Formats: sequence, C-alpha cells, structure tokens
Amino acid sequence: MLLGAALVSCQVSSGVLSAGPNTYTLTERASPILGGSMTAQRTALEKANAYCKSQDREMMPLNLQELRGLTNPDAQTGYTATFRCLLPTDPEFRR
Repeated sequence: MLLGAALVSCQVSSGVLSAGPNTYTLTERASPILGGSMTAQRTALEKANAYCKSQDREMMPLNLQELRGLTNPDAQTGYTATFRCLLPTDPEFRR
C-alpha cells in the first residue's frame, strides 16, 4: 500500500488552464520509473482531447513540448501541450 501511494505521488498535473481566447495549456509530469515524458505526453494529449470532446470540439495542438526533470536536468519527465478546442468545420482546424 505504501508503494502504491508513492507511485501515485510520482505523477503531477497542472490540469487544463486557460491561456487566452479559446487557448489552453496542460502540463503533465511523470517520474522516470513511470515512463517519464512518454507517459506524461500520452496523459497530456489524452486529457487535452477529452477536454475538447467535452465541449463537442476537436483538439488542435499549437505547441507541444517535452520538459526536463526538476531535480535531474538530464531526465525527460514532463510534457506541456498548448492547444485550442475547435469545431471540425472551423477554417483554422483545416490544414
């Protein structure tokens, strides 16, 4: 049980934060033992997609960035996603 509590505390999320008109940012961190930035990336993108889906919109990434570790700069342990939630018909959504 103590190990489970320790592993849970090794993942940190900022939650979805407003970063301007229809623009949001989300930062996830995961310890290297939990997969580091790979886990953080998957979690951040899943949460960003879910946030937009809850508004019946699609997620459009603006800036995706891998983050270095807080105590070990050589470790990749985080991921930040800045995104917009757009209707599928929005001209900005088309590429």
